[in-house]
Amino acid sequence: MIRLASAGGALAVVLSVASLSAACNSDESEGGATVSTATATVEGEPVSALPAVFEDLDPCALLTAEEARDATGATDLGAPKRIVAPGQTGSMAACSWRLPEDLGVQLSFMAPPTLPSADQDKAWTDEIGHPAKVLAMSGACHVYVWYSGDRMANLKIYLPESQRASSLDNDMCDRSKPLIDQVFARIPWK
Repeated sequence: MIRLASAGGALAVVLSVASLSAACNSDESEGGATVSTATATVEGEPVSALPAVFEDLDPCALLTAEEARDATGATDLGAPKRIVAPGQTGSMAACSWRLPEDLGVQLSFMAPPTLPSADQDKAWTDEIGHPAKVLAMSGACHVYVWYSGDRMANLKIYLPESQRASSLDNDMCDRSKPLIDQVFARIPWK
């Protein structure tokens, strides 16, 4: 879901998209139809719609279906959905793979970032290798990572209700560390 909210006269893009899939880079169809590959089906926009600022990096290609399911404990998250929003105030590319009951994984790329990079965690920055902010909030682990080219990646991991930490406890993010490390190790940007 993309929500545009006015903030001091400027538009801020707030993204809520979900999850990831495997190898989403062939057999594209036009105009937002389902895209099939040898290993995955991705609904939504074709890879060719990705904004140039993201250097053709498809967020749906950063995790396999099995990795997304393992991270959440879900038996089936369904096909991921690629969402693309090039705009005058910024661009966004995302892969959403999430069940209606707030269970899943989501990844989005934004340019420009929706948060300032000055607000980062040293331990997570060292872990990921780029300026990063990680926190548990609203039933999910939120990971914000800043890259050159005025870009930011936002990973959200929604665990089952029984495994969620409180909004003030980052234990949920600590438990999600293997997935966080996998995703950000696969992003080739500087």
